[in-house]
Amino acid sequence: MLAISLISLSINFAFQDVLCYHVDTMSNFQSNPCDIKWGKSLTNWKHFITHICLLMFIVGYQNTDAQQQLPVGAKARFGVDKGAISGTAFAPDGTRIAIASRMGIWLYDAATGRETALAPATPFDISAIEFSPDGKTLANGSDVGTIWLRHIDTGEIRHFSAGHTGEVFSVVFSPDGKTLASGSLDKTIGLWNTETGEFRRSLSGHTGTVNVVVFAPDGKTLASGSSDRTVRLWNTETGELRSTFFRHDNINNIITELAFSPDGRRIASGGTEWPTLYVWNVKTGKVQYHHHSHNWSVDALAFSPDGTQLAIGGDTDAVEWLDVNSSEDSGIPITPKRIFPTEHPGWVNALAFSPDGKALTTVSRSGTIRFWDTTNGDQCFPAIGHKHVGTVLAFSPEGRTLASGNDDDTIDLWDIGTGKAVSLRYESVGAPTALAFSLNGQMLASGNADGTIGLWDVGTGKPSLIRREIVAAPTTLVFSLDGNTLVGAGPPQEIWWWDLKSSELQATLRIDAPISEVMAFSPDGTTLATVDQMDTIRLWDAIGVKLVFTLTSDEHDADAIAFSPDGSLLASGGWHDLLLWDLRRDRKLALFQDEHAPIQALAFSPDGRTLASGRINGKMQLWDTATTFHLATLTGHTEAINAVAFSPDGKTLASWSADGTILLWDWQKIRSAQ
Repeated sequence: MLAISLISLSINFAFQDVLCYHVDTMSNFQSNPCDIKWGKSLTNWKHFITHICLLMFIVGYQNTDAQQQLPVGAKARFGVDKGAISGTAFAPDGTRIAIASRMGIWLYDAATGRETALAPATPFDISAIEFSPDGKTLANGSDVGTIWLRHIDTGEIRHFSAGHTGEVFSVVFSPDGKTLASGSLDKTIGLWNTETGEFRRSLSGHTGTVNVVVFAPDGKTLASGSSDRTVRLWNTETGELRSTFFRHDNINNIITELAFSPDGRRIASGGTEWPTLYVWNVKTGKVQYHHHSHNWSVDALAFSPDGTQLAIGGDTDAVEWLDVNSSEDSGIPITPKRIFPTEHPGWVNALAFSPDGKALTTVSRSGTIRFWDTTNGDQCFPAIGHKHVGTVLAFSPEGRTLASGNDDDTIDLWDIGTGKAVSLRYESVGAPTALAFSLNGQMLASGNADGTIGLWDVGTGKPSLIRREIVAAPTTLVFSLDGNTLVGAGPPQEIWWWDLKSSELQATLRIDAPISEVMAFSPDGTTLATVDQMDTIRLWDAIGVKLVFTLTSDEHDADAIAFSPDGSLLASGGWHDLLLWDLRRDRKLALFQDEHAPIQALAFSPDGRTLASGRINGKMQLWDTATTFHLATLTGHTEAINAVAFSPDGKTLASWSADGTILLWDWQKIRSAQ
């Protein structure tokens, strides 16, 4: 029924748009009713295309199931991929959380953290989302300026008429639910009748984009924050500008967050670039408090239900708590009452208190949702993973285990047969930047973003060695053939040798070459390849730390490199091309005819006959290294591929993407199909 109603709605809108378009372009009649409802002809044509796209999406949605189907050539999918978070809303009664992503709108039970529903996506990215006061309806704004309401239980969708010409950054219901306000890239604020969808009026005055709008608790005042560094208060009945607050005087500051206190007497404002937070007295326009946040940006604000505390989220993994109980317009600086660690690997861009103030929900841009007890700082239950962004991959020697590094500072050990994973994490260790299994498969070494080296027991999942003696993240690791030494390399152009029996650093040697973050060891650990900022490739004797030779090619940039299994070939790829180098003869061997999409990752098959290249557009291409023929293009990821790896037996190819998933490809079937 939902699909039928959506199809009918889209057809109705589309034909109304076409009719209005023709009437408007063929007549100069000023009172054309289509003009009143749909605007000028260009807007009508835009709406026609919009609704046709929506219709095509609905029909397509009935015939596919992106959650269940595997792409052609793939045999398994691991990981969490619910789409990158583009918006977050909390139900007024604190019972539900809505998360907008590329896949649709996910609903979670705030009491248990369990996923309860997924509302299908539209052809347009959702850029703003908000619950109605009764919690039954969600308002959505899009990147193309459209606004619609979605009834949560029935799925019914009701579109609003045209009002914005740019992306909608913020939507908010009035306390009585009868009015919807929207802020847009076009520097205006729209007011809408939620019962009829009628556009009431546009509020103009900001000279920059309107990033956030919020109603006062009494519904009579609307506050707006803008890139013009001002906070403006509007009379919602007359559209009159009541007052303008201006203290965000750093030229780079952009106001992105506003929050009224529960009694409506104060409003807090914060933004990016120069994260000073102000708490204003709404009546007098004076600053009660100001605070320079420990974050580089203020991305979330929320008053506690009693109005005495203010929580701040930003680009660190902690929430600041401010005591704002005073009613005096002192303008004094305040320091956090406490820093509430949230263990998010990145921005906290949304937060909300439960109605009783005893729980706090935080959402990060990295895709995790966490629920906290505000009395003791404990998590109420495990975090919800919306997606994990992949960083590195490594197969165990026997090929039964796949290790994947994630941007949430964890390592997952995947059982290839069952698809189940064991997560490895050590407190205060950064995201993995390099992984390597020992030759017997019993140990896993990890280089991490905070400069640590970790050694993990694969059987127990426990760390046996965590060292912090280096200052930069290792970009490549390899075990010695006897398993007694771990060799690593990374900025600032250093090679490290670790004695695993004594757990001591044997030696640190510096390479005399320009800084590089692209490095790779040969399979036997005797040769190190580095790429400098001028895209010059240098080959080093890793034992004697001597320059062997240099590889250069005009206009070639190398963002990824990989050795062949026998160490005789080196592949390098970047923005413009994909090259194969013969290291025995110190020369360029082949240039692959490549599509114009930057390469992020490279891997040879165990026999060296095939080269896989992972790209920023989510595609993976396979090449014959002897003939340079293009064998296949594998599609299935929605975002950049950050790592690729063949299993030791050559039967499986793994790709780890920024979309949060690992795809296992059946290389034997793909090769036989060619």
